[in-house]
Amino acid sequence: MARTSHDQLMKQVLQARFADFVRLFDPATAAGLDLDAGVTFRDVETFADIPQGKLLVADIVAEVRTLSGEPRVVVVHVEVQREREAEDFPRRMWRYYIALVQREDKPVIPIALLFYGAPDGLAYETYEETLFGHTVVTFRYLQISLPRLEPDAYLQTGNVLAAALAAIMGRGLRGARRAALHVACLQRLLTAARAREVDPATADLLADVVTTYLPAGVEERAALRLQLQEQGGNTMAVDLSQLTWASRREIEIRQEDIRKLVTARFGRVLPQVEDAIEKSAETDDALDALLMRAVTARTESDLLAALDDRGGAATAVAPPTSAGRPDLEVTLRTLRQDIRELIEGRFKSIPPNVEAVIDATDDEDELRALFRRAITAPTESDLVDPAR
Repeated sequence: MARTSHDQLMKQVLQARFADFVRLFDPATAAGLDLDAGVTFRDVETFADIPQGKLLVADIVAEVRTLSGEPRVVVVHVEVQREREAEDFPRRMWRYYIALVQREDKPVIPIALLFYGAPDGLAYETYEETLFGHTVVTFRYLQISLPRLEPDAYLQTGNVLAAALAAIMGRGLRGARRAALHVACLQRLLTAARAREVDPATADLLADVVTTYLPAGVEERAALRLQLQEQGGNTMAVDLSQLTWASRREIEIRQEDIRKLVTARFGRVLPQVEDAIEKSAETDDALDALLMRAVTARTESDLLAALDDRGGAATAVAPPTSAGRPDLEVTLRTLRQDIRELIEGRFKSIPPNVEAVIDATDDEDELRALFRRAITAPTESDLVDPAR
């Protein structure tokens, strides 16, 4: 994914997970809003700052339907402030509020998201104007100061957006703690992508936040690896943290394909098999070898025996070929049956055109290619190679 500017990245992230954002930091307000289907974002909201004449550009402005009663629609304004400025930020928030109320003639919910430390992590900030000792304006808005919040606590909420914002909360961490948070944030996003809690594009955006704001260097990873070794923990996640996000996503996708295959063939993924799947992330050869064993094992016991012979790990093996094999017909017949069972397990039935391809294919390599497509195809129409 191409790296975007900091401001644009955060705007994209907040729009992609807007419901998560409101529920995470203002659950009372979220309870009254239709955040799942009633949100409309404005492309760009600009205001003339009279009398200075400057142009104010609001970061996130969303029109949101309420769940019941009046008002039926409110406007939520989120302003992202990455650095302290000499300008009075609370006064600027008030000016945005006045401009939005005048333009929209609807209730406005103002929220400030700060990337720098404020006195409180999550609190209502008050802006006042006084004249001759009397308060003439009192304006309050929700202010979120990410560096003042506890990243581990927010990670534990299960909120997917929290996994990205926790990286900003923990920017000040060093050594093993920094690397541990980096790994935990990316692991949560990988889990969310695997479970389809987020689409791939959004997962990439959220991961970009983690790698942008909480990079883990060689020294931090080494410190965490040493700490885990001393505690008898698994260091694989630390080793994987050296990979790019795209590489990690590819490994996760391939591991999930193997889980789907084993489940389709044997109805479950035993703990021993799951352990082998996790260990297979170490190399591409290990992933290929485990996939081949899952394809060729006649029974679940055969698969377990193959793993036990190698200490539970999958080491590279050359795929069997049909040349000179007297049992070729048996192999082809088994492959066809495996493909049918896999397709039926995933899509409930076998389309006639796919059944025709299965029957007409006499080449073992082509059948194995069809088997792989049956694992990864998102829909039935993607099962057959268009080139056929």
